[in-house]
Order: sequence, then structure tokens, then C-alpha cells
Amino acid sequence: MVQRILYLDGFRGLLAASVMMAHIVGGVTGWDKDMLFVGGYLAVDIFFILSGFVLTGALVANSYRLWTFFWMRFWRLWPLHIVTILICVAVYEFNRYMGQYAPAGAIYDPVLLLKNVAFMMTMGIMEFPVINPPSWSIGIEFWGSALILPLLVRLDPRLLLSLSGASYLFVAYFSGGLANAGEVFPFVSLGFVRGIAGMALGMALCKNQPRLNRWLESLHVQWQLALVSLCFAFIASGILWQKHGLLNFAVIVAVIPIMGVGAFRRLEGINSFLSSKPLVLLGDISFSLYLIHTPVLVLLRIPYVADNIGEVNAAIVLTAVCIMSATALHFGFGKPVEGAVKRYRKSAASGAPILTSLSGAIGQRQGA
Repeated sequence: MVQRILYLDGFRGLLAASVMMAHIVGGVTGWDKDMLFVGGYLAVDIFFILSGFVLTGALVANSYRLWTFFWMRFWRLWPLHIVTILICVAVYEFNRYMGQYAPAGAIYDPVLLLKNVAFMMTMGIMEFPVINPPSWSIGIEFWGSALILPLLVRLDPRLLLSLSGASYLFVAYFSGGLANAGEVFPFVSLGFVRGIAGMALGMALCKNQPRLNRWLESLHVQWQLALVSLCFAFIASGILWQKHGLLNFAVIVAVIPIMGVGAFRRLEGINSFLSSKPLVLLGDISFSLYLIHTPVLVLLRIPYVADNIGEVNAAIVLTAVCIMSATALHFGFGKPVEGAVKRYRKSAASGAPILTSLSGAIGQRQGA
């Protein structure tokens, strides 16, 4: 069993909120080039690093078989992914029927739905519209973590750092920053390379924890506090104000001192803040928040709300509605599905027949 790292949950929650805020502020301001949260896309690259870090801990601690780990990742990502795709389709078609805004070209057919449902977004294999725009990274997250991480986990941390560095250099050469995710060669997308770069870096940091913690603990606690505070400040300023450019990659470097889990616990103030119940709850619902906020914002018609109650009030109201929607989705759908899958896996591991395991998991949920 891998111990939960609460401050990373809080960090993840703030990152998901920053992606949501980028879309809210963009809609309220008409996507002004100098708007706040203009660098919200950087949060996605930090998500990749966190995924590589946390999943490596799970892989090392449990020695999962490739097929088992594949299905674990599938059931972790797919249910919320498909539900929010269907919500998007319903919202877009409702808006179109009412003569309101719907994304251009939002015409759905079974093949397009299947491509989105199958996590093929921004993989470089084929080009097609992404029904729920934030989910472009979910395909990369799924295929990268489910198939590639179990193979990379055997590599030495130095090789992982080399792979990460080479991947980021590739993105820098062809894009000049971290905002692009499109295809640069047949079957090669910048988004997928960004995902592998981040997950390989997270994996290297997880496997190199003793050395990273020793380095941080060699600093006086006040110097470590100053370093980590500076890193958080740089990440926050990057998300708030940093536009597409080579400075994006400095944000990635700034994540490294934050990932020394053992040494981070010395920083009682920051650790307590990020591990606080509100931020841990935000981390719990972060996946739901990441996927549900787009259909919510399209349905509520951001410009209409901003024109009627003002930009600042609109941002506050829309933020509250998105968080409430994500909370409802997480506890009303995500958690029950996760619980049912865990109960099924436990029953299956004990040798119970498949139908008995499934019916028992469903029965336990209904009787709760």
C-alpha cells in the first residue's frame, strides 16, 4: 500500500483549479492576450510529472503485472471521461437547439464518439475534433501511464532524466514552449512527447527520492523554505502571466525541489496549508473538475453572465458552480464507480466467480 501524500493532493487541486480559471477568465475577458491565467496550460505539464511520480510509487510497491496495471488505469480514467463526453454532447446540442453558442463543427457521429471514448485525442495517430477540450491530455495520460510507465520503471533514474530532457528539448525545438500539442511528424504529436517527458521526470524523481531528500535536508530548513517558496511563486507566476515561450521550461525545473517528499515535511507551514482539508478535497475532485468545467461553462454562457453581473462577479459565480458540479460528479458517480471496481478486484482476487463478485459489489453499494 502506497502512503497518500496529502500535500501533493492539495497541489493537484490548485493546478486543476488554475486550468478552470484560465477558461473562466478567458471567457469573461474575451481571451484578452494580457489576461490572468494565460499560462494555465502549464498546469497540464505538471499533472504529467505528478502522475509519473505517484504511479511509479504504486508500480514499485505493488509489482503490478502489465495487464493488471492497464485495467487499473482504464477504470480510473474511462468512466468519468465518457460521462463528461456525453454531458458535452448533450450541452452542445441543447445550446444549438436554443440558438446559443456551441463549438464550431460540433457535429457528432458514432466514429467521432468512438475516437474520443478510446482516448485517441492528440496522440498523433489521427486528427479529429476533441469533444471535451481539456480531455486532450487524458488520452496521453492513459496510454502513456498504462503502457509506457510499466516499461520505463525498470530504467535507471539517469536514463529517465535523459529521456525527459531529450523529450523537452524536442518540444522546445519544434514548438518553442509548452502550449502546443499538435502533430509535428506523422504519428508524432508534441502533446504526447510532453506527456512522456513529464511522466519520465516524475518517475526519475520518485526513484531518486533518497538522493533528492538528502540534498534538500542538507540545507538549513530556512533555506529550504526559501527555495520551495520561490519555486511555488515561480510556478504561480508562470500560470498567471507566462505566455508561450522557452521560459515555460523553467516552470518544469521549479517543480523538482517540491517533489522531495521527506524533506518537504520539514516545512510545516506550507505542508499544513497544502494538506488542509479544503485543498485535499479540491485534490480529490480535481479530475472531475478538470473534465466537467467546460460543459458547465458552455451551458451557462460566460459572456451572458459577465454582461449581466460584471466580470469579477461572473468569475466568482462560475467558479462556485464549477466546483459544486465537480463535487457532485465526484461523490455521485466517480467515488461509487471507484468503490465498485475496488470491491470487484478484491472479490476476484479471493477467487469468487466474476458474476458473484460484480453482483456483490453492486449490492454493497445499494445497501450503503
